[in-house]
Amino acid sequence: MSDTEPRDFLDFLETAGRLKTAYRHNYIEDGRKESVADHSWRLAFMPLLLKDSFPGVDIDKVIKMCLIHDLGEAVTGDIPCFKKTAADEATEKSAINSLLSALPEGTRAEFSALYDEMEALETKEARLYKALDCLEAVISHNEADISTWEPHEYELQFKHGADKVAWSDWLRELKAEIDKDTRRKIEEADKADVQGGKKMDIRLKNVCEDDAEFLYRFMNDKSILEALDEIPTQFNDWVDAISAWNCDSDEEDYIIFDENTPIGWLGVNGLLSEDKSAFIKMIGLLPEYQNKGIGTYVLNQTLEMLKSRGFTAVTLYTNQSNRRAQKCYLKCGFKIAEKLTEKMSNGNLVERYKMELVF
Repeated sequence: MSDTEPRDFLDFLETAGRLKTAYRHNYIEDGRKESVADHSWRLAFMPLLLKDSFPGVDIDKVIKMCLIHDLGEAVTGDIPCFKKTAADEATEKSAINSLLSALPEGTRAEFSALYDEMEALETKEARLYKALDCLEAVISHNEADISTWEPHEYELQFKHGADKVAWSDWLRELKAEIDKDTRRKIEEADKADVQGGKKMDIRLKNVCEDDAEFLYRFMNDKSILEALDEIPTQFNDWVDAISAWNCDSDEEDYIIFDENTPIGWLGVNGLLSEDKSAFIKMIGLLPEYQNKGIGTYVLNQTLEMLKSRGFTAVTLYTNQSNRRAQKCYLKCGFKIAEKLTEKMSNGNLVERYKMELVF
């Protein structure tokens, strides 16, 4: 930018500096959200280390691509790739063009050519930049606390960038190593959840008539009613329900205990289905027992029980807004099979997911 005026130079830097406080949806290790500048800096550092691994590739050009690729987000802010629309892309491109207009002609032409090359993804330089852009995001997610992951990211971690590394043996090897880190992170979280359940002496007991009082209290808890979009019930409703369950060979219901204290309810039906596909109609815990790994522990135990009895698939439903439950289900192997809208017993129309697991 040697042809620019010092004031114009400082003004452009001030705009670019907004990337330091333009936050991405990912969190970094100290618990704060990652900024676009955090991402761009490490992304630019990656090709600097790879000069010998990619002979014939203009690494300096790749570094420039990495440094400027998200410059438009200084104006628009960051929108995650899984939420970005064509309209968002157009808005960001317009912001980039506006920013470039403030640059001297030579720099503007160079940056414009780089953006065109990145968009076309035809050169090795552009393909290397794009692969590293995707992989840096996956690496950052692996470094974040897994509790900050969104439910769909358990699957996205493996998919993101997979198609962008196909052209290079070295990049495919790098992606395989990153995938190992992802699997290890998920497995360690699962192990911690299971240990949490074991430490609290969690056990299941078949529902009997004496459990009507607990189920009445449980299903009239305000937070449970809100989470399930249910309406309050009467004590006799549960007396009748237990009587019906105990006469139905297609269904099994359990009270979840912490030692001798009832803390939740598990309900499974479809046990007589010819296609050996079970349905988990209910798995819930009292609020004070949530976020302790108990739900994951109980669900894994239930899945092992169903698998040992010859079932080949399990289905359940959850509200799209209940991200905590979705994370639990995804960690246990469920996948989102369908999005739907249901009218609940309280009259609310609720966006829900149908989730399935195939053994």
